Amino acid sequence: MIKAKWLITMSLTIILSSSSFFYAPYLMQLIEANEETNSQLTFAVQQDIPTALKRSIKQHDVGSNKWLNVAYKLAAHDIEIAKQLATYLAEAGQVTEAGKIWKNTVTHIFSQDKLHIDAEIVVSDYANFLYQQTRFQASQTVINTLRHKYGSLSERNAELSLKNALALGDKTLIEGAIADIVAFAPSGEVASNLILFGIAEASPTLIAPSSRLNTPHKTQTKSGNSCHYSITLMASYYEDLAQWQDIVAEYRQADMANYLCVDAIRYIRAQALDCQALAEQPILCNELAMESDVRSIGSDYLAIMLPEGKANVYYGIMHLDRGDDTNVFMHEAAHLLGFIDEYALRESHQLCQSTGNLGFNVANIDVAEIKNIDERRVLPVSIVKTLPWFSLFADANAMRASVIEKNGDEYWPMDVAFGNSGAGIFLSETCQRQSDLVSVKPFSTRNKMRNHNLEMPNAFYSLFSASPEQFSRPSFHYNLARAHYLEGNINAAKRWLESSARLVMSDEKQFKILTGGF
Repeated sequence: MIKAKWLITMSLTIILSSSSFFYAPYLMQLIEANEETNSQLTFAVQQDIPTALKRSIKQHDVGSNKWLNVAYKLAAHDIEIAKQLATYLAEAGQVTEAGKIWKNTVTHIFSQDKLHIDAEIVVSDYANFLYQQTRFQASQTVINTLRHKYGSLSERNAELSLKNALALGDKTLIEGAIADIVAFAPSGEVASNLILFGIAEASPTLIAPSSRLNTPHKTQTKSGNSCHYSITLMASYYEDLAQWQDIVAEYRQADMANYLCVDAIRYIRAQALDCQALAEQPILCNELAMESDVRSIGSDYLAIMLPEGKANVYYGIMHLDRGDDTNVFMHEAAHLLGFIDEYALRESHQLCQSTGNLGFNVANIDVAEIKNIDERRVLPVSIVKTLPWFSLFADANAMRASVIEKNGDEYWPMDVAFGNSGAGIFLSETCQRQSDLVSVKPFSTRNKMRNHNLEMPNAFYSLFSASPEQFSRPSFHYNLARAHYLEGNINAAKRWLESSARLVMSDEKQFKILTGGF
């Protein structure tokens, strides 16, 4: 009896299984006509019938387990679902798995004789995915395959090909990408940027932008309205060059742009940027690697943007990462002009090892020089008169009225704002970790040298204008001179030092540059 029941059950299973094969086309017709019942749809999904899976996936939230289960089944048959799945996985941090989905999908597309527009979009998305993963050569291979197999290259792919070429620093590839851009949109934004970034020259087929980026170039005098210093902004990636454009657009509205002009935005080969650039670590580059690429630049300073790393200024070169904004740029630019951080530096920082004027806005004073008279902190007038911002204090009569005399010595009170400028002598956090000296600053309120997002006091620009070369950094040529010197290339070091010295007018600063005094 039991054996008979088992045979009947097996027979029914075989009949149902084989009948489902013939039943599938019928179910597909019902589903496509929206005439199926819930049980029929459930059965069709269990049988992995694509039409049913497409209907089912719409009922689930993207990223849910049910959605993922159906998406994986459909990915082999439906390029749009494959694209959605790969995009979701990439955004969820599962980059390797996303790459597998993309690759399998594009391999399937490339196996077809004809290329439909939807498929071309998916291929382009895959090439862009590879680009975002910094797999520039792999991205370009996909674009090349698309072009050679189907003779197809959209404007979007032409632009991506240019980005790959720039990131790879491949001159031949760059020239080919320029030709493609010219073919698609010779007067478009990307074509204009090719000229603006120094990647290509203007020609009858490549239209130059109608206006130049630059504010006026500096003059060789200390009078007039032109900037005293200029800077060239550089990057190897198209996105970073475009980011420089955004920064410059904001920067040109700021007062600082009257003192430090943006001379140009320029592409620099990735091979020329031999840099240590890790997240949260100060960016530092081997200047000798970029020597041939920057030799013809006429600016005083350089600013280099890299994908990651901590912003800083090293002699005449500024380093930013692509996450930095205009506020960070202006803070670092202020260092080039001669302004010092008002937040706490590390105890071992070079600026915190001795007393003296560090910049226009910070001075270090021996802690023993600060006295307490009538419960007020005071400094000897002889020291006060040497502070870079002494000119911001009130006139001579007011100065004499503020002097405190004690045992025949004259002192000036700290922590008090004087005159219309509100300047005084206030403690700065700069070297607060040191026990034998203190840092002082001209204003009690915080500004951009303490917090990137705050403003620069107008008085700072007055101090700079009165003596632009007093605390400003040496030009980027100094970096190259130092790099050569450390390598023992003395003659090359001298040539670069001379180039740096020619850009300044102060005999004192020229001597400091030529003797490697920074």
